[in-house]
Amino acid sequence: MVATRDRPRLLADALASVAAQTYPNWEVVVVNDGGAPVEDIARAELGARVRVLSHAESEGPAYARNTGLAQVRGDVVVFLDDDDRLAPGHLRNLVGALADGAFGIAYSGCDIVMETLDGAARTELSRGRQPMPAEFSRGLLLVRNFIPLDCCAIRAELFAAAAGFDELLPCLEDWELLLRLSKDAAVVHVPESTAEYRMRGLEVQDSVSKKRSSDAASAFARIYGRHESADPLVALARAVYRWLVLSGNYAALG
Repeated sequence: MVATRDRPRLLADALASVAAQTYPNWEVVVVNDGGAPVEDIARAELGARVRVLSHAESEGPAYARNTGLAQVRGDVVVFLDDDDRLAPGHLRNLVGALADGAFGIAYSGCDIVMETLDGAARTELSRGRQPMPAEFSRGLLLVRNFIPLDCCAIRAELFAAAAGFDELLPCLEDWELLLRLSKDAAVVHVPESTAEYRMRGLEVQDSVSKKRSSDAASAFARIYGRHESADPLVALARAVYRWLVLSGNYAALG
């Protein structure tokens, strides 16, 4: 599922990366969140295997993704931001990890790619692996989101019980969703890096830091309050991490 707004060139690249998947059984739902029409772009890349839903006005990423979730028809839901890309083996690896029913969520490794955008040209400046523990750590997830949403494959049945993204959050709704779903669902890490989280300009910091400080502060309060932990180490790590993000000390985040 892809949410998009007024980034036609980047959207075309994202959808082309889906068209290149080696796993054959997929359909894409594109949600246009109040932007210029994208039907022609979507169909040029994916033909009849795409459905486009449109909002008359922008409602934000949480609302847009929930619009898409209401329309998905598959057993597994995979997300892709409109400026990111997937490697050809992404779907095959994650769907395979969920095949035996032991896990409800699978996530891949991820490359963080810095780039410049000049018209139709995308120039890669640097690439590095998103730091992740070898195995899923809910304790770490309670402190910070180390799993970009593009990396995730989630059994559709989980959304029936837990609903979708929290539309009251000004940002970080993907992190809150993973916290909620992983409370009861088993999670598996597929270490191969098959997703690209792409950033441009000054977006060199942790994804949290790309939001306004007031929005991030509000989101931290809601997420930490909703997902409390009795572990004193989690409480200490949360205090440090929140301070680092809101004070702008991004270099210390690693």
